[in-house]
Amino acid sequence: MKWLFILVLLIVSKVTYADYHSTIPEWSLKDVVIVSFLCRTENDILEVAAADEKSSESTALLNKHLALYNCVMFSRPTFFRVEEIIYEYVDFQNKNNVVLRVSSSYAQLSGYAISFGKAKKETAI
Repeated sequence: MKWLFILVLLIVSKVTYADYHSTIPEWSLKDVVIVSFLCRTENDILEVAAADEKSSESTALLNKHLALYNCVMFSRPTFFRVEEIIYEYVDFQNKNNVVLRVSSSYAQLSGYAISFGKAKKETAI
């Protein structure tokens, strides 16, 4: 019985994981996004994004910005609202990403973040 439960749990978690990772989130204004790091200026985040497009050196660059207090890393992911979609790109691992200007009235913070996904294409009536 114990092994059956574990098997069912593994199958369900694998299906959920596959479903989640087969869809690419689409971001639009006023959506809520979970952010783990935030940069103060658009130039700082665009520099990290440009490095992320080329190679894994973006981690080192982000660490540099964290050390200079240009960016901040949260101890746990925090909810923010999308205020503007700045830039869409495909990273060095061929994954879609967007640079977002975000804000939080709860945390009284605003800044720039990178999120997995792409900008939602708005359709006109």
